Amino acid sequence: MVNNERTEKRAERRAEKKAVRDEKKRAEGNSGYDDSTSYPHMTLWYRFILGFGKVFVLPFLYRKFHIETEKMPGKIKDPSLIAFSHGCNFDQFAVIKGVPPYKRYIASDALVRDKKMRLAFGLINNFIFRRKGEKGDNVVKSAVVTIQKGIHVAMAPEGGETLNGVTNLPRPRTGEMIKQMNCGLVTFQIIGNYFLKPPWGLTRSKEGKIYGKVKGIYSREEIQAMSPEEINELIYRDLYVNQYDWQREHMIPYDREGRAEFMEYVLYVCPKCGEIGHLHSSKDTFRCDCGYSVDVNVYGFMEGEDCVFDNVYDWDVWQRDRIVERMEKWKEEPDKPFYTDVNGTFKYLENNTPVTLAEGATLEMAPNYMRVYADGYEKVFPFDEIRSVSVAHRHDVVIIHENRYYQFSTAIPSSPQKYKTAAYLLRGRDRMSF
Repeated sequence: MVNNERTEKRAERRAEKKAVRDEKKRAEGNSGYDDSTSYPHMTLWYRFILGFGKVFVLPFLYRKFHIETEKMPGKIKDPSLIAFSHGCNFDQFAVIKGVPPYKRYIASDALVRDKKMRLAFGLINNFIFRRKGEKGDNVVKSAVVTIQKGIHVAMAPEGGETLNGVTNLPRPRTGEMIKQMNCGLVTFQIIGNYFLKPPWGLTRSKEGKIYGKVKGIYSREEIQAMSPEEINELIYRDLYVNQYDWQREHMIPYDREGRAEFMEYVLYVCPKCGEIGHLHSSKDTFRCDCGYSVDVNVYGFMEGEDCVFDNVYDWDVWQRDRIVERMEKWKEEPDKPFYTDVNGTFKYLENNTPVTLAEGATLEMAPNYMRVYADGYEKVFPFDEIRSVSVAHRHDVVIIHENRYYQFSTAIPSSPQKYKTAAYLLRGRDRMSF
């Protein structure tokens, strides 16, 4: 009887604590994500795993992914943020090799929505997870307490992999976060990764290499003397690379199967007919319904008789300019959809578990709203009530509305980036924002 009473009281206390956490999440508007501070723990275990991996595992991975890094030009004096450019799934191995000390990584929570992946990631590193589209306050708090413990933190300040092969600007809050961390800064540039395994592709090259090198090591005193804007400028200057310009100089083969497949995730406006969503990939060929066609060669460049752009970046800049022009006309009919994707699955996240709302769904976007509908289902998001439009898993459109995190994915390859770019333009942000 006594044991039953104790069990019931413990259950009541847990329920009360959960209610407090849930109310906090609703008040702060974080779509139900657990944004509590992640303190460093099991550090001795993770240092042991890193040491074990350096001897028995990492050399194999360095050979498998063809990773070469230059020796660090000096020692890291202070606990630091290690900022690295991000172009493919294997960048963290280049960071480990090029900047050897133990560090906690800031990563997307999308990596650990599967229980098996959550267990695997928990065994190898004490990650700081962030949900895309959220405010990221938990990241700042977690990074601060990590630095206070004398442990480095590593992150891609772009917020994700570069989809077009050119380094993106750091997230606006990056410099502010580093100031709050009261730490040093290490910048680590990675090149060739975009061609070895493009972020929009599924296959990787078995030739060519990933190259990494430390661009700068800055002390706590140097960083504290800068403004947040100056820190962002420093990071962008050190990490910036146009992978296509670099490739033109070196012309290193990165042959892989299906070199053009899934370019639809990035490119969606045809340079010949101007239509949106009529582009398709197959093996090494990227074509439009109008007849425009290019092949992607082993160097990552496009070629063909009527080739307009020989690389993804130039094509992407051009298409974004076209969207800027069209947006002004689209605004004249604010309730008329300008983007539509069909045959999709619509879900929301309950804590970190996907819950399906509709199959065979259609997503459309107009200046005044976004709408998802299917047989027996409809959800309309007034645009001024949408907190964030983002991208997850490279192919999912993310909508955060009324503190709930929704995802739309389609079986037909299509660019989710076009929705994110349109949302940025409707809110007055730069067309090249990612």
